[in-house]
This record gives sequence, C-alpha cells and structure tokens, in this order.
Amino acid sequence: MFDKESIIKSVNKSWPKDLIIRYLYVKLAPGFQRDLDYFLLPPNEQLALYQKGLKSKDNIHMTCLTICQYYQKLFAEFGIESKIITTNNKIIPHYALIVKGDTCYFAIDPLKDLMNNQVGLKTNYFGAMPDTCITYPEATDLDPEYIKEMDIYLKLLCCGLYTDDFFNSLNESVFHRPNARILEFLDEYDETAQLEKNIYANSNKPNDYLIAAKISIMNSSIINTGNCPGLIERNHFYKEIMKHIFTKSEKKAIKVQINNRELTLTNETNHGPITYGETYTNGVYRLERKKEPKL
Repeated sequence: MFDKESIIKSVNKSWPKDLIIRYLYVKLAPGFQRDLDYFLLPPNEQLALYQKGLKSKDNIHMTCLTICQYYQKLFAEFGIESKIITTNNKIIPHYALIVKGDTCYFAIDPLKDLMNNQVGLKTNYFGAMPDTCITYPEATDLDPEYIKEMDIYLKLLCCGLYTDDFFNSLNESVFHRPNARILEFLDEYDETAQLEKNIYANSNKPNDYLIAAKISIMNSSIINTGNCPGLIERNHFYKEIMKHIFTKSEKKAIKVQINNRELTLTNETNHGPITYGETYTNGVYRLERKKEPKL
C-alpha cells in the first residue's frame, strides 16, 4: 500500500520552499486518484453533489477541490502559504492552488498533473498560470529548466529522463522506421509481437498487425510505467501513449474508453473490432484480448 506519511516524513525541512512544494506535488501523486463515484456521474448529479459541498471520504479518491484542500493543509504544516483559486467560470468551477514559494507566488494544479506525476511525464500545470484564470498579479510562471533542476536534485527522474524523453527516443528509434523494419524490431523485442504478426499474416492491411504488435510492446514495456492506479488516470495515460507510438491512421482505428468501470481499448481492424480489456494481477497491468477478429 502506498504510504503518504513516509513520504511526508522524508521531507528535509531545511529545503527551500520550492523544493518542498515540488517534492510533495510529485511524490504524493500515486496516493491519489480521481473519485469515480463523482466523475462518472451525469452533470446534473455532479452539480447536486457540488452544491452540497465536496468532501474526500478517504484522502485517496479526489476531485480538483478536495485535492487542493489536502495540499493546502499539508503545505501549512511546512509553513508554506497557499490559496485555493478557480481557473474558469463554469457552473462547477475547476480549482487549483496559488502557492508562495521562495521568491514568488506561482500556480499548481495537482489534479490536472496527477497522471503526469504518477508516470514521470513533464508536468504541465506546475508554475504555469492558467490562461482562463482570473489574473493574480502576484503570481508568475516558472522556467521549465528551473523545474527540471529541482527534479534532478530531488531525484525524481529515472536515469535523468522524463517519460516524455523515453517516448520520444522510442518513437525515433523504432516507430519512425518503415513498417517492415518496425516488425523486424518487434520480432526481436517481444515474442508476443511475433504471434500477433502471424495472426495477421494473410491480411493485406499491415495496420492490423502493426497495431496489434505495438499493443504487445505496450504490455511489455510501457503501461506499467510508474505508479498509476486510478481508472481515469490510466485512461489519460493510454491516450498519452497513443500520441507517441501510433501513426495518424492507426490512431483513427483505436478507441480507449471506460465502460462499466473497466478500461478498454478497441482496434477497428479490417476484419472487425478487436477489444482489449485491462487486467491487474500481482501488481501488473495487461491488455487482454476479449474479442477476436474474424480472419
């Protein structure tokens, strides 16, 4: 079980405030997930709950407001001032935080960056003032290089790299190859990829077996990156993966969605749809085929 208290106790109180804020923002992320009981409700029922006052029942399943409340209370324990703000004018507004760092105020959005922090991607909402937000003259944006310097110091990167860098490297070294060379690589990389290739050997549409082979690589090397337990976060993670390893035409054939609280990936092949459901066994996620193509 993820232990938030151990992480909080590991904070060096002599660190500058910016480091404490960044460390807790990233390291605590695997201990949270979006509250399915709220986010899967229709809008009118969400509004009714919001009007009653949103609360976290366990400090794990969160909304944008409750996770900001959690961090605000936690930061206060380290003498760090923060203010919960709204970033839009919707009926149910989105909430973020303005924090007082060492030299300036800046915005953070722990819910929008939740998946990024869980899997080691660069964050998009740490030290970046929302464009739609009411102006806060005292707040400023942080330089991405400064954020990276903090991450290196705090040892938050794997081998000095963000997961984005790994995706980009994989894309350049593998997925930008001609199809034949991609399949050659897949054959060497993963036995399952060879099996997928054989299934589609009689197809005159290479996209069918290329997608299936890439899904086998996702299973072996990608979908278990980091610590990303929430269903909605994993849905976001799959869409992020797709941006990097699938071509435009392949992406058009793939749909990732949550059905009855299950994450599914559907590949619309030339032989009909193939549906994969995500399973979790002994700490490992896998995409298991649920529906076979008609070859």
